[in-house]
Amino acid sequence: MRVTIVYFLIVLLSSNISFADSPRANTTLELNQQGLSLGVNGEFDKAKETFQKILIEDRFDYTSTRCLDLIDQFQDQKISRDCLILIFQGLLSIYQFKYQDALNMFDKAKGCSKDEMILNDIGSVYVLLGNPNEAIKCFQKAISINPDSLEAYLRLSEVNMALENTDLAIKYAKKALSLDPGSARAYMCLGGAYFVLGKKNDALVYYKRALQNNPNFAEAYLGLGLAYADMGDVKQAIDNINKAKDIAGQRGDQGLVDMSDQFLNESSSDE
Repeated sequence: MRVTIVYFLIVLLSSNISFADSPRANTTLELNQQGLSLGVNGEFDKAKETFQKILIEDRFDYTSTRCLDLIDQFQDQKISRDCLILIFQGLLSIYQFKYQDALNMFDKAKGCSKDEMILNDIGSVYVLLGNPNEAIKCFQKAISINPDSLEAYLRLSEVNMALENTDLAIKYAKKALSLDPGSARAYMCLGGAYFVLGKKNDALVYYKRALQNNPNFAEAYLGLGLAYADMGDVKQAIDNINKAKDIAGQRGDQGLVDMSDQFLNESSSDE
């Protein structure tokens, strides 16, 4: 089903999982890889500066936020140097499309990382490996460790959205909103769920709420554009998909640029 495939791709993109095979210099993706490489080499102060630079331009970036938190844990002596490097190696392997290597690194880090986030990292790799059921187990285990794990609820909503388990996607998105009422990703999941359910006007409302909370949320612009296209409003569809493409291009996300181009071509042919 085309809708399922589209939303599966959007879910991965909105989860900050890279599809770019050749990110441009100084883009978010390229800078994240630089920061992770510095971290793998133990240059944590330089890595921290790189991730902080990213957040000046994109305060919602997941990887840089995650890595800064890890560095803070290391500096507070909550995790060891070796553990920090293992997690950095796992995150870098994702950017290099070495998903099994990432899984191996994260599995090793489980023994030295006491918070639930390592399980969210492992679950994200299972999504990339095409094993959503294992991913769901990881996110649920993360919640058993920390019942207020915002990231775990967001991931559960996103994966269930991709599987068209719309009731669960809505349930977990609403739980995420109870923890963070300003979560753009939660609103994005609600928009996707209502789109699949055929409630296009509700979908528009939630996509717009996502953009109110994160005006640079390219995936929400893409979802909004697809909703308008499905409703027959070609102009709004093209305008919003173009916005998605522009923002994706600025951050070096070639996967989302290509997806936007595909739908722009389809929308233009419908005019």
